Amino acid sequence: MKRRYFILILLLRVASIPGKFIVTTPNGPIIATVGDNAILDCQLIPAEVPVEMEVRWFRSEWSKMVHRNRQGKDIPESQMEEYAGRTELFKGLFHKGNVSLLLKKVTVKDEGEYTCFVISKAQDAEGTVNLNVANVGLEPVVKISGYQGSRIKLTCESDDWYPKPSIKWLKENREVNTGILEKQTSNSRGLLKVESSLEVTNDLHNRYTCTITNILLNKWLESNLQISGEFFPHVTGWLVAFWILFILLLAGIGGVFYFYWKRRKQRTIVKGLYLRPTIPQYEELAAKLNKEQALAEQEKERLLNEIENEKLAAKLESEKLLHLIEWDKMLRCAVSVSLDPDTANGNLDVSQDQTMVKDGGGWRNVTENPTRFERYPFALATEGFKTGKHYWEVEVGESCNWDLGVAKETVQRKGRITLNEEHGYFVIGRYWEKYEVKNAAKTEILVSEKPRKIGICLNYDEGIVSFHNADTKDQLYVFHTAFTETIFPFFCPWRSQETLKITPVTLEN
Repeated sequence: MKRRYFILILLLRVASIPGKFIVTTPNGPIIATVGDNAILDCQLIPAEVPVEMEVRWFRSEWSKMVHRNRQGKDIPESQMEEYAGRTELFKGLFHKGNVSLLLKKVTVKDEGEYTCFVISKAQDAEGTVNLNVANVGLEPVVKISGYQGSRIKLTCESDDWYPKPSIKWLKENREVNTGILEKQTSNSRGLLKVESSLEVTNDLHNRYTCTITNILLNKWLESNLQISGEFFPHVTGWLVAFWILFILLLAGIGGVFYFYWKRRKQRTIVKGLYLRPTIPQYEELAAKLNKEQALAEQEKERLLNEIENEKLAAKLESEKLLHLIEWDKMLRCAVSVSLDPDTANGNLDVSQDQTMVKDGGGWRNVTENPTRFERYPFALATEGFKTGKHYWEVEVGESCNWDLGVAKETVQRKGRITLNEEHGYFVIGRYWEKYEVKNAAKTEILVSEKPRKIGICLNYDEGIVSFHNADTKDQLYVFHTAFTETIFPFFCPWRSQETLKITPVTLEN
């Protein structure tokens, strides 16, 4: 309060003295985006043009002139070369005390402190303005960049950020705080290329999100990656047995080697008591013992590494066994599903036994009803579920365009439809060579083997919809939500002549 009162009195005093003025500038920094224009605000109080006014904008030193104007005329020859043609004063607002600087096409090098210096016949005054430069870069690219044992190394890259952004990894909407490595490089424009790496292991939820945030602008970009379980290394039972036998053999050889080395060492000591070796012989004996000791240490380290690898292999085998148990439980929830012709769009051809659907090549004469999809080649199943766990399989064959999943009973069926969770659709699909999730981020699903049969599991009570490659038993994607209404299986062959076929689920022995 005292400071405000002092400033108010100062302004009143200045306003009452002819020719006197003060310069006011913003208290906080001005933030500008690379390539945009920035206004460095500077005002005179009182709001009028002093006699013989000269305005100078410069950087940290007087000689680093950004813009100079004397009595309404610019003096470009005193300006630094990098600001040539990029600065301008609002001359039409001088009479209102506005001596702000317009800085065009802001670059990273423009960041820093600027001084607004005003000179008149009676006095001079100055104020400082801080300019912060920021830029939101390109959309991040998340990819698999290598393997570390049983782990997969993920890399998230993006260009043209400034200043250094914040990078976060999320797994199933939970932040990952360990095992992250980051690095950055700058280009000729001073903008940053950032990269973050994360090593991940296989589990039931292999969906990762990389979010890059510009803190100054409070803007962010993100990319998602869903990794199929088939991308992770697998270890078979026979390989585990092989390594166990191999380690036991090495342990036996190591024991024989150690016993032989110990006996030889004892004989050398006894022999030395009687022969009194010379100095060169002592040196030769010491070198030989050191070499044998080093070999023994190497053998020990190698055995420990192989034991560690064996533990890892056993863990992977255990995880594989648990996965097979869960797969068997899911198959035992298999249900019979059939297509509902009353919901099928008029372009679709539904087989008489209601197990196959494809594009019919043209509009059929169908009866209009509230449940039929009007615009898009969609269809639902006759069966709806409001509790329990249910599993069914759909053969997609060589079809390059399809969508499969589930939909709420109340989804929109007329006009323009958006396939995503917000609108009641929980769907994945294939579009030529790309597999993706129908969500806002269009999460890409990486597969090493193109699935010919898709398994879909609806766990209504837990709000889970999971998708699987029914041939390889690999999980493709999982939705997590909460259901309150009846859920129906969903089918869309798009304009493909390939048939989507509901197939019976076979329990494995």
